[in-house]
Amino acid sequence: MTQAQTWVRRLKESDPSVCTEVFDAMYGPMLRYATWITQDQEAAYDILQEVFFKLWQGRQRLNADLPLKALLFKMTRNRALNHQRKKQHQQTRLSAMQEIVPDQEPPPRQQPRSEDAGHSYSSMDW
Repeated sequence: MTQAQTWVRRLKESDPSVCTEVFDAMYGPMLRYATWITQDQEAAYDILQEVFFKLWQGRQRLNADLPLKALLFKMTRNRALNHQRKKQHQQTRLSAMQEIVPDQEPPPRQQPRSEDAGHSYSSMDW
């Protein structure tokens, strides 16, 4: 039985210590891969947190005959690409909004009138 098959068996048995072993063995290469795809290390950290969480959530559905390393990298790739698509969509929307609303200075803030100074929102009749 390979190390990966042992990890899958222990994951299916809900052995929490195996998470540390898988994490220690796979985190570095997976982080580099996610960072390479996203070009954003902070996003890569979040992606890997989600990958390991999903691995634990879906541990009962794991197949010991399929390579765990390939599964983890596929999960990482899919989430990293989803992150990139979401980021691109947000940038596109922001660009569209900037075309609609031209850059302009915000209006100057008005100073409260002296007769309003003693009033508060809680005393207003809504």
